[in-house]
Formats: sequence, C-alpha cells, structure tokens
Amino acid sequence: MHRGLKALLAPPPGFEGAELVADLSGYPCQKQIEQAGEGYEQLILRRSGHLHADPVADSDDVDEEKDAKPMTEEELKFEAKRHKKRLEVSDDPYEILNLGHLRFRATDEDIKQAYRKLVLQYHPDKNEGKEMSDELFKKINKANEDLTDPRKRRIIDSEEDFDDTIPEKATAENFFDVFGPVFERFSKWSTDSKIPMLGNPFTPYPEVQKFYAAWLAFKSWRDFAFEDEFDLNEAESREERRWMHVQNERTRKKMKKQEAATIRKLVETAESFDPRVRKFKQDALDQRNAIKQAKKDAIKQKYEEIERAAAAERERKELEEKARLEELEREKKEKASRANKLRKLRTELRSYCKPPSKFNPPADEVETLCSKGTVEMLSGLTRAFKAMGEVDPVAARAAFDEELANLRRSESDQQQARTAELQRKEAEEQAAAAAACKPWTERELADLAAAIRRWPAGVNDRWQRVAEALGNTRTVKEVIARAKETANTPNKPQVQILDAFDRFSQQKKVPKVEIKAVASTSDESEFVVQQQNASAKAPSTSQPEAVTSPKPAPKAASAAVAPSAVAASPTASTPAAASVEDWTPEQQKLLEKGLQLYPASAEERWEKIAKHVGRTKKDCIARYKFLVQQIKEKKAGA
Repeated sequence: MHRGLKALLAPPPGFEGAELVADLSGYPCQKQIEQAGEGYEQLILRRSGHLHADPVADSDDVDEEKDAKPMTEEELKFEAKRHKKRLEVSDDPYEILNLGHLRFRATDEDIKQAYRKLVLQYHPDKNEGKEMSDELFKKINKANEDLTDPRKRRIIDSEEDFDDTIPEKATAENFFDVFGPVFERFSKWSTDSKIPMLGNPFTPYPEVQKFYAAWLAFKSWRDFAFEDEFDLNEAESREERRWMHVQNERTRKKMKKQEAATIRKLVETAESFDPRVRKFKQDALDQRNAIKQAKKDAIKQKYEEIERAAAAERERKELEEKARLEELEREKKEKASRANKLRKLRTELRSYCKPPSKFNPPADEVETLCSKGTVEMLSGLTRAFKAMGEVDPVAARAAFDEELANLRRSESDQQQARTAELQRKEAEEQAAAAAACKPWTERELADLAAAIRRWPAGVNDRWQRVAEALGNTRTVKEVIARAKETANTPNKPQVQILDAFDRFSQQKKVPKVEIKAVASTSDESEFVVQQQNASAKAPSTSQPEAVTSPKPAPKAASAAVAPSAVAASPTASTPAAASVEDWTPEQQKLLEKGLQLYPASAEERWEKIAKHVGRTKKDCIARYKFLVQQIKEKKAGA
C-alpha cells in the first residue's frame, strides 16, 4: 500500500500542536507542527509504534538508502551534530541508538551494530581532544543495556502508545480493508512471529479456519508493568513491598484479561462479518436443507406409493366383491331357474300319474319322488313317460319303480353315513370324557405339584416338560386342565404326600371318609373331602385318591388339588330317594363337570348334563337338590 494513500492517525493524548525540538544551533526551542502531512504521520508512527507503515515501502527505503550515494564529509558532520543534539534531549533508547525507524522490529543484530557505531563515535578514548560529555556515552550504554535485556525491552515496547480500538461492523466489500490492518496491528504483541494474517477473498476455507483458531489461541508478550500503581523501591518494609507487589500483579492480570477479551471480541466480530465464513455456513445450511428436503421427498414418495398400493388393493377388493355379488346373483338366478324347472317337472309328473292315465302309481310314491327327486331324475322320468306312457304302461311303471328305488337307496346310504359319523363323534367324546375322568392318584398329584414348582411360568415347553415328569401317563391337555382347575379353586385343599411307612399304614388301616358339602362363592357347589377318625377300623385294600384335612400330618407336604378329587356316597339324616344316594365317584365327578360346562343360562341344560353323566334328567336334578340342601344345613349349623 502506498504511504500517501494511508489515513492519518489521531493525535496522541495531550498533544497541543507544539513539539520541543533542537535546532542546528543546539539550543532547545518550541516548534509548531501542523496536524497534517507526512512529517506529522512519521511523528505519530514513531510515538505509537503502529504497524501501518508498509514493510515493502520500508524495505524499499532501505534499498534506496543502500543504493544511495555515500554521504560527503560535510553531510556526515551535519548528521552527527543532529544526532548529538537528539541524544542530549531524548531519553528513548531507540532514538538514542538511532533505531527510531525500526523500534520493536529491530533485531539483536541491529541493536549490536548501532551500539558499536555509536561507541566508536562517542567513546572518550576515541575522541581525545574533543568536547565529548561522559553523560552522552552513559546514555548510550544504558540504552544498549535496556534493549539487550529482554525483560526491560518488553516493558519499553509495551509502554508505547497503541490503538486498542476494533471495528464493530463491515460489509463484504470492505471487510478485508477494515479488519486486515487491525489484525496486522495486534500481531505486534503475538509470541508467535508467524501468526497467520487475514488473507484475501480467495483464501481456502481450511486456511481461514486455521487463521481463526490461531487467533483464538492468541498469546501476548505485552507487559503491563508500566501500569503498576506502586513503586517497590518506595516501600519502607518487606511487608509493604510484598503488598505492593501483590497489588501490582493484580493490576497486570486485570489488564491481561482486558487485552484477551479485546482480542477475542476482535476475532468473533471478524468471523461474524467474514464473507468466506458466511459463504461456508450458507453452503452447509443449503446442504442440510437439501438433505432434509430429500428425506421429505422420500417420505412423501413412500406415502404416495402406500396410497397407490392401498387404492389398488381397494380396487381389487371392489372387483372381487363385484365378482362375488355377480356370482351370487348368477347362483341365485340359477337356483331360481332350477326351482322353476323342478316345479314344472313336478307338475308334469303329477299330471302323467293322474287318471285317466293308464299309468296310475300310488300318490304317496309320486309325492316322495316329487319332493326328493332331483331335476335330472324328474326330467329323465318325464321324458320316459312322454315316450312310452300311453304305449307301454308296464315299462313306464318299471321306470318309475327303478327311479324310486334309486332314490330310497341313496337316502339309505346317506343315513348310514350320517349315523356312522355320529357314532364316531360319540365314541371320540366318550373316549375324551373317560380320559378326563380318569382319577388322579396321590403320587401323580404330588409329581404335578413338584413339576409345576420346578418349571415356573415363562419356561419354554413348560407343560411338555411337566407331562414328561409325570412319565407321559397324562397328556399335555390333561395336565393343563388339571393345573387350571387347581388354580381357579378358591379354597384349595391340601394333599398329603406320605412316606413309604405312612402309605403302608394307610393301606392296612383306612379311616372312614364322609362327604360334606361346603358352600363356595365361585361355583354352584364345591365338595371337600374331610377325614374323620372313626373308632371302628375296617380293613381296606384300596387307598383313597386324595385325603384332605384342615391340619395336615406332620410328615406331609402340601400340594394343590381340585376340590372334586374324591366323592363318596353321602350320608344324611334327611330322607332321600335311592337314586339320590346311589351315585358312584365317577358319576359325581361328571355331574360337577357338567354343572361347570353348562351354566344356568344354557338351553336344555339338564338334558345335556344327563347325557354327559349317563343318567336320567330326573336323577341329576334330584342329586343337585340333595346337595344344595346339604349346603344349607351346613350353613345353618355353623
């Protein structure tokens, strides 16, 4: 950038338009400086240490200096005199070493060369007989010490005036002109001498990301010791010195935080207005929107396909329904046609069989043939009558008898088939009833309870395993039915599982068993077998199927069993018919099962129960009333 195109900076604080300088006579004087022009710009740049000066221009100036003609002896004397006057007036180390044009950019080699040059010029031993002040040489040495000491030089560089203001906004057109110089200016404080710059509109986005990442991790070497509030040399004690040091450190940290916040705000503001970042974000947003739109289009297409499939399915069903209705209509018409044809054939057949026809069969046979004969049969018979009814009545009678015999034979075959099917179904029902009524022994009930506990609900093939545990003596359906019957019983009786000695004792001495009806809230009647120790002991070779008691024996383990496990002939004081008491345990079980299968709301309930039990309806009703009476007496006695 050309120096003449750059905007002038604001004057430093406290500037009143005058500058203390030394003229050629060596005496200090006030010189009026106008706030315009290249001289004013150089003054501001020299004081603030800004980086607005174009490095290329500076390098060109250096090259021009190198290419310039060597100064004459008079010019050298004049320059030396000017520097001596500046040396006497200024305390700036850079100005003392004649490095004001480089300042913080001056390298150690530049400082070394400038110091050596001045030493040769102002050293007292090199200038014998000349009026050289020792104070000037001391100032040169002190300036060299300050600039060669990194700590002191950092403080000197940090103390220079610096513009911390940052832009608040920019457009895509002037973004690089607005923010580029600001980043160059702040890069002065970076510990990384190769920190990236803002770039241009054609910088690849990965480089842009690296730029912002580097500036977000910006580390400054700026030292705010010049902002110290207290001078440690003025402390009167060690405690006061320590306190001053803590206060100064607190101030420095505060300034460091402010500088970091300024850098962060600069980076965030620049990133928010950077056209490259905006373009990348907009492209990413467009890509996401395109993906979302593609998903929406795919979902819409899927729904449209589903809708088309549903419409095709509805159309197919409508066509099928239309075809079905047409088929029904055709069958209906065909049926009506056959009915009309059959009606005509019947009328025609009756007319052939009535007097004065020579062929006059019995009326009941004619009606049988008309009511049960098919269209084909009647059509063939009428055609035969037309052909030979008047000519040969005997042949017509023979044809009539043959068709009637065929009809009766067909009816007989159908009746036999129906009878065989009914017998087969009755046999299957009886076999199933017999299998279901097969009493469960004590050992089977104990094994069933143990198997159910061993394989709880949720186990794969649970009921198959339970049936296998019973030795496959019971089917899976029987096992499930027995388990459900036990689970649905409100008052579950307990089954005694006896050891070998107890079983042997019960086989020899079996107590009397008496049935007492107990009211149940879930079923119409439920029967519980209660054991009563009788004084008389009758030998018995058979063991009861299940023995229950309110308190089980000490050596018995309880297991669930259905309340209708065992039933015996009831004994009651009330008079009853012989048919009421003459009931076997199997019949009692069938009666209980029938009461469960056919509730009171079922039609022809007692006929079905009687058929299921194998006794008459009257016996079943009488037995039921007898048991209800027993329940009422039990409640009244309680």
